[in-house]
Amino acid sequence: MQRIIIDSQSNGLLRGSALEQRYDQRGGLCQVGAGHLVLTTDPVDRDFLDYWQRLGFSLPRLMAVGPFHPGRTLSELILADAAACEAIRRMAADGPARLEFFCIEETERALARALDVPAYCNFDLARAYASKLAFKALCAELGLATAPWFHDPDPKALVRRGAALMAQGRRVLVKTETGMGGVGCGGMAAPADSHALERAVRLLALRGGALFLETRLEPLSAELSVHWEITADGQVAEVSVFDSINVDNSYRGTAHPPENAPGLAEAARRTVLETLGPHLAARGALGFFCCDILADQDGTLHWNDFNPRKGASIYVRDMVRRLRAARLGDRPVHYWHEGLRLRRGLTVAQVLDLLHGLLEPGPEPFLVLSNPGITTFARADLTAISATSRAQARHLLNAARARLDAA
Repeated sequence: MQRIIIDSQSNGLLRGSALEQRYDQRGGLCQVGAGHLVLTTDPVDRDFLDYWQRLGFSLPRLMAVGPFHPGRTLSELILADAAACEAIRRMAADGPARLEFFCIEETERALARALDVPAYCNFDLARAYASKLAFKALCAELGLATAPWFHDPDPKALVRRGAALMAQGRRVLVKTETGMGGVGCGGMAAPADSHALERAVRLLALRGGALFLETRLEPLSAELSVHWEITADGQVAEVSVFDSINVDNSYRGTAHPPENAPGLAEAARRTVLETLGPHLAARGALGFFCCDILADQDGTLHWNDFNPRKGASIYVRDMVRRLRAARLGDRPVHYWHEGLRLRRGLTVAQVLDLLHGLLEPGPEPFLVLSNPGITTFARADLTAISATSRAQARHLLNAARARLDAA
């Protein structure tokens, strides 16, 4: 199967951001090599491609369809590029092929229809469950716990309920039903008091779509994310569970294997295999799915923030899997992945130079830089890999952070 990866950042919270669209350089290189096609807005940095090949990765066919346009996502840029559309059609004509998207919005549906190439998703199901409220209703149907929540179309009712909870000493989150990425992407707020709550409701209402309140579960015993795939024959496959790294209610990274509560991770995996996955498969689900899970002090799993699409953690998982096949053999590895914020924008070459001595795969812990598109925006996706322990991997990532902070 030839995979055509189009990591369009088309969610409404991401549209129009040059930084966010540069994340279209993340997934394809991590997941596929020779024989596949990856489309991006801007060309991938040549220094990065040389580095990637030195690691042992083969390169897919790369096609850039930019330059960046604030009014168009990657899918829309492709649709407007006759040469890119023809290249995709030719590839599909040569053998079985499928389109793989990151965000699954109406722009991706329009592109798939225009190309007449199968998409590895069920658009109707993905669009329905892009709503967090729809997923909470599904959890109720399946008997899966979720964080306590409250929805009312009247913003004043949300403020009253939230203020009452805060008066009882509870903390609340305000969420848009189609938000992603936590507070950092602007689809969620964590107000500190009733005045901040009122402001958050007012501002988030401007983004469109339904709002709801969620009572924060405190304290937590673990924060997990589970990722899986539903194949064309309805099989639930590739179930992976990770410890989530969250900072200020925003996704920051992932760690594997899950160590905070291994029993909870196995319970999450079983729930996907036995309950949630088969239920979705019976309704025609196809492709990639992920869900954030909060485990309270009693060990109850609360299924929150479902995404009917790829999640960032599988890019890291697949990159590590491919690197093991190319360089590391079959021995198990531990890894700690974070998206870092840099003090200033850097070229890929500057990042590689600053991390010199930490990037060579081998028996000692080492780092992998996995997203070339975002370094000039003062961001860096780094994965620290250790054959010994996750703690050792995290220590190395912190050392890299110190080097980059000093630059």
